[in-house]
Parts: sequence; structure tokens; C-alpha cells
Amino acid sequence: CLVIVFVTLQYMRKVAGEGPNGKNDNCKKGFSYACSTKGSENIIVVVMEDACTNPRNWRGPVKVELGEELYYSFTTDDELSTCVDKVVQQMRTRINRLNPPIDS
Repeated sequence: CLVIVFVTLQYMRKVAGEGPNGKNDNCKKGFSYACSTKGSENIIVVVMEDACTNPRNWRGPVKVELGEELYYSFTTDDELSTCVDKVVQQMRTRINRLNPPIDS
């Protein structure tokens, strides 16, 4: 099973427990669960804001868990088609890696 994480500044704050709901934020809980049960190798990262395009500037758990992962950019509407195509291709690659075909 794969997880797609859409990275924004607000998402990183919430995952770090710095949003209005603090440590009880659903983003924090969901991210922690995804990382602990799926592992970062099964998380696909989509960056949604220009301010987040440099992983060196990511913060908190998002930086720790995903800072070394390849990401896909969807910071402008013009990138939609390309981003979707690349994410779907990556999903297929990872699914095939997780479930290799059985030779007959």
C-alpha cells in the first residue's frame, strides 16, 4: 500500500504538532501512522508550494522522514498534468516492486 503526502508549509507545521490542534492534529497522526506502518519508501511526496521545493528547508518529521525522498512538484496549475502522470508512473513502479509478477 502506498501513501501520497502533499507538502505545504501548513502541513509541515501540523505534522510537527505546531498547528491549532497541537499533538492531536489529524495530519500529525496520519503522517506518523504512515511512516511507522508503511515506511518512507512507500510514501510518494508531492510539493504544493514554491516555499517547499527545497527539502533542505523542510522541517520537523517531514524533513526527518522524507527529506531524502524524490518529490514531484505541483506548485502551479500548469504542472497538474505532468505531476499526475509522474505520480501514476511512480505508483505503478512501486506497486510492481512490492508485488512482482509471478513467472509461469
